[in-house]
Amino acid sequence: MKKLVLTLLVAMMAFTGYAQSMKVQDAFNFHKNCNAYIKDAETRKAQGKMEKAANIMKDAKTLIKRAKDAIDAAAEHEGTSTSAKTWHYRGIIYYEIGHYEEFRDLDPNALDIALQSFLKAKELDNDYYEDNKGEFRNFTTGIGNEYYQFANAYYEQQDFANAMNFYMKAYDAAAVTGKVDNQSLLGAAQCAYYAKDFAKSAEYFGTIINNGATDPSLYYFLAESYKEMGNAEEMLSIIDKGLAQNVDNELLTNEKINALIVLGRETESIGILEEMAAKNPDKPVYYFNLGTIYGNANTAVFDIEKAIECYDKAIAVDAKYENAYINAGGLYIDQAADLYKKAEDVWENKEISFNDQLKMSDEFTEQAKSFDEKALPYVEKAYELLPDEPAIKQVLRGIYTRLKMNDKAAALN
Repeated sequence: MKKLVLTLLVAMMAFTGYAQSMKVQDAFNFHKNCNAYIKDAETRKAQGKMEKAANIMKDAKTLIKRAKDAIDAAAEHEGTSTSAKTWHYRGIIYYEIGHYEEFRDLDPNALDIALQSFLKAKELDNDYYEDNKGEFRNFTTGIGNEYYQFANAYYEQQDFANAMNFYMKAYDAAAVTGKVDNQSLLGAAQCAYYAKDFAKSAEYFGTIINNGATDPSLYYFLAESYKEMGNAEEMLSIIDKGLAQNVDNELLTNEKINALIVLGRETESIGILEEMAAKNPDKPVYYFNLGTIYGNANTAVFDIEKAIECYDKAIAVDAKYENAYINAGGLYIDQAADLYKKAEDVWENKEISFNDQLKMSDEFTEQAKSFDEKALPYVEKAYELLPDEPAIKQVLRGIYTRLKMNDKAAALN
């Protein structure tokens, strides 16, 4: 009796395993029939028979649902869950669900599941994977393309967080078959930067460079990411690496100048700026930056005359370079303000006579006016270029008032 029971048990186990194997075959057949319906629907669409095509796709959806149920059952059963073939078919079926809009409500994560299924098949039986590598590559490429299109759609909506996520999914899909998809990774890196996720943008741009890319813009954005994270030292290190690959690149050279300024090492950039100004005589920005450095009273190279000379060179290149006028005028106005203050402070010194106080105050005031007079043409030009800027208007009115140019001051009122 015991032998009979054991025989029946073995027979039942064999039958169950056979039944599960049939689930895989059923899934394959349902999917095959579904594809026939899809082709028919596409033909109808091409003929303009949209309603007929929609009805055919409903029938196709019924078949793909049956294929999904069958392959899910096979993926869960111990008799077929360790078969690479099961996961291979599961990947194909879920790819179809994710690919066609009419099927997507069956599982919104269908493409993710498809990719995981292909990876599972590879993990279970690498020989099987190698034998079917071409088909695996086709489907994982298709999944990557789907992700890439989703990413582009989010990018167009400026939803950079979701766009980044799907670009990375496309990158990971390509990696299944050993491909390096730098295009998708670049999309993810840019989106991370625009989303202000600078840690990820640094990671992704760094990976692209490690993958062998040398474009200077990659080093620029990588350096900017570190700058935004407050790591100016690493920013400078990245720029130097980029310049080693792209000697004399203007974009990276400008970024190096910015890095030195952020680090408070402006004086180190003077030689670079002078060289760039000589190489680019039609670009006033280098003279302007030199003027800004020489005009910084907190540096050892502070020199008003050199600063004004540099601003004048920038203006000579571009007569409408308003920032050069503003900065040059500002330098003179600051000097005037200091002297006007000294003229006032004289009256607080009780140790000198009234006549001496008056004389010193007048001298400081005259010196101050001389700086106002130097500032005037720069500020007037800045106002001419930016007539709607209230701060410039206010500064100009102040100069007119101090120089007793009352008619002009009144005109501004």
